[in-house]
Order: sequence, then C-alpha cells, then structure tokens
Amino acid sequence: MPASGLRFKQYALCVSTLEPRKNIDLLLKAYRLLPILLRQAKPLVLIGSAGWAGDDLKQAIANAVAEGWLIHLGFVDEQLLPYYFAGACSFIYPSKYEGFGLPIIEAIASGTAVIANDILLRCYVKFLSKKLSMLIQKA
Repeated sequence: MPASGLRFKQYALCVSTLEPRKNIDLLLKAYRLLPILLRQAKPLVLIGSAGWAGDDLKQAIANAVAEGWLIHLGFVDEQLLPYYFAGACSFIYPSKYEGFGLPIIEAIASGTAVIANDILLRCYVKFLSKKLSMLIQKA
C-alpha cells in the first residue's frame, strides 16, 4: 500500500475527476448520513484531479476532511491506483453518466465490491457477459 496511512480493507474508495456529472457532492452527503464512528473507522478516500468543481463542492470536501472521515488525495499516479483499488473494502462510483468508466473495471479486477448507479452497472454486466460468452465459445 502506498504511504498514505490507509489500512487494508478499512476504507471506501472513489476515483473521479471533481466535476458536477460525477455526483461527488451526492456521495459526500450520503456518506455524511452514516454514523460518525463508522465514517471514522472506514473513511472515504477520494482520488482525482480538480476538474471544474464548484466552490460548494470544494467546501464540502474541506469540511469532510476537517471532520476526519474523508481523505482527499487529489491526483495519484496511475501506477499506484491498483494498490488503492485492491486495498479498499468498496469502490463507490456515483457518476450520473459515463462513456465507459474504467474505474469500475479496475475495481472489479481488484476484487473490490462496486457501488454504482444501476444504469452503469447494467452496461457493465452486459459488456462482461458478452466477453465471457466469447471466451466460452473459444474454449
């Protein structure tokens, strides 16, 4: 695990650019509803570049960091991301829409549970089912 003080399977992870369509504001509001002891025991780790986040989102991130349940790492080198995915107890991807959204595939490949909106998950299930079917037909 990269030097960040995180404990294996003791954090939830979100990897996303900070912009409105990514729904990070909704994720922070939902995580805030969890009991404080749970939030502190399993903090949310947010990885991603600033994008075009508004002042409200930046303030919400700062408040959550100050309350001790959000660890905002900002940009993380691509080579280190697999360690964060594998070390997380869950990967949360609240995006409203995506072209494809590779972080979900990265989380699945790491064996980490994925929490995402149902439209994205249905697309991935369909995609993975087709790939699995193709592999079975070749065997």
